[in-house]
Amino acid sequence: WDYTTAFDYDGQEHSVAFTTNSTVVTATVSGDHKAVNAGTYVAYVTLSYDTTNVEVTGTYEKSLTWTINKVVVDASTFAWDYTTAFDYDGQEHSVAFETGSDLVEVSYKGSRTATNAGTYEAIVVLSYDSNNIMLVGQYNATLLWTIEKGTIDADQFAWTYAAPFEYNGSKHAVALETNNSAVTVTYEGTYEATDAGTYNVEAKLSYNSNNYRLVGTYEATLTWVINKHQVNAKEFAWTYTEPFEYNGSKQSVDFNADRSVVDVTITGIKEATNAGTYTAHVSVALKDSKNYELIGSYIDS
Repeated sequence: WDYTTAFDYDGQEHSVAFTTNSTVVTATVSGDHKAVNAGTYVAYVTLSYDTTNVEVTGTYEKSLTWTINKVVVDASTFAWDYTTAFDYDGQEHSVAFETGSDLVEVSYKGSRTATNAGTYEAIVVLSYDSNNIMLVGQYNATLLWTIEKGTIDADQFAWTYAAPFEYNGSKHAVALETNNSAVTVTYEGTYEATDAGTYNVEAKLSYNSNNYRLVGTYEATLTWVINKHQVNAKEFAWTYTEPFEYNGSKQSVDFNADRSVVDVTITGIKEATNAGTYTAHVSVALKDSKNYELIGSYIDS
C-alpha cells in the first residue's frame, strides 16, 4: 500500500493505492479507498494474474485501515477585538470576535453594536464542521464592553461679556459660550438690553445626560452693565468769541451743543441792535437722563 501516515482533513479527496511493482500482476482495490471527510476507512485489494504461468510468493496486506484526521483548530488564539472602552461620539460602535480561521463561522447573540453610552454583553456562537474539525483550547464566548459617556468640560465655558457696554441706542447682548454642540444654553433673566442699566442673567444648560457627563465648573450667573453714554459739557461753547461792531442790524449769540441729546435754554439778552454790553445765560438739560450723563462743565453765561 502507498499509505504511510494519516492524512489531515483539508476538504480535498484523499486516496490509497496498492502497488505490485509487477507487470504480470494486476491489483484491484475495493472498499473505501477514496474519501474526503475525516474518519477511518478500510480498503481491500484483490490480485489478478495468470495462475498457470505466474506464481505469487510471500504475503501481503489484503486490506488497509487508513485515516483522515480531523483538522485541529486552536481556539485559544481566538479573541475579541475589544481592548478598551469607546467614548460616546454619536456614532455606532461594534465589537467582533476574530478566529483567524476560515473553517470556523462566527455569529452573535446579545449586543455587539451600539451607539449610546452603556455597558453591553455580546456572545459569540461558533459554527464548524465537527465531523472534520476539532476545536481545542479555551476562548471567551462572552464579552462585556462599554461605551463611556462623553465629557463636557465646563471649565471651557465663558461669558462673552468682558467689560461694560456703553449706551448707543442699539441692543447689546451677552451669551455663555460652551464651544460644544452637545450643550444647549437657555437663559433666565435679561441677556439682551438696549437701555443703560445693570442686568442679571442665569444660563441654563441642557444636554443628554444618558450620553454625556459634565465635569469642571462654570459661572452660571452674570451681572452685566450698559453704562450711560457720557456727554462732555466741556465741548459746549458760545458762538460769541469777540465783540460785535455796531452796524445798525440785529446781532445775536447762541450756544453750541448736541441738541439731539440736550435741550438748550438761553435766557437774558441773546440778541441786540444797539451798542452796549449784554448778558445771556444758558442752561442745558439732558433729553434722556436714563441713558446719558453730563460730565465736565460749561460756561453758562
